[in-house]
Amino acid sequence: MSGDRGPTTDYVEDECTELGSPFLEVVRGAPLRAPLALQPGTVVLGRDAAADLVFEVEGVSRKHARITLEPSGAATLLDLSSRNGSFVNGLRIESAALRDGDEIRLGPLVLRLRYLGATPREAPVDHAPAIELSARELEVAELVADGLTNAEIGAKLFISPATVGRHLSNIYERLGIHSRAALTRLVVARRR
Repeated sequence: MSGDRGPTTDYVEDECTELGSPFLEVVRGAPLRAPLALQPGTVVLGRDAAADLVFEVEGVSRKHARITLEPSGAATLLDLSSRNGSFVNGLRIESAALRDGDEIRLGPLVLRLRYLGATPREAPVDHAPAIELSARELEVAELVADGLTNAEIGAKLFISPATVGRHLSNIYERLGIHSRAALTRLVVARRR
């Protein structure tokens, strides 16, 4: 089987005049707590008491990852040679720019970066593409929007997590997106 999957689609966020205030919220894998406000500078996430944000979760390294927040609000995640790796929207990274809604996974811990109070340049126009997917792809998309992992979706639909991944690849290609966060935003917008 050829490794060529065709052209990729660039993902473009809506332009904002101001990003708003960045927060990290716990999605799963640790006791829920109030969203954690981020300030410009660096924040080390890990299990060690010396980390800036401590998560006492098995599978999170002592100093797992670092978020650097610029004064402009731009954020970057850097893996600190953690044992289990750092992931953004399901993809393992060494370093990655973060956007509003991105999911960060450190071992079993899942966090979401949110910019609260962002000011859009213009009022949004509903020009999102119609969701033209198969019945199974729609089921998978809805469950992704509900925050389920590939394994949880597979268990719910009685299919393997690898099959869920293939459905997601097809969904991303058809809709011209590349992340769970983008799919979630599209599904939520269509629910309204």
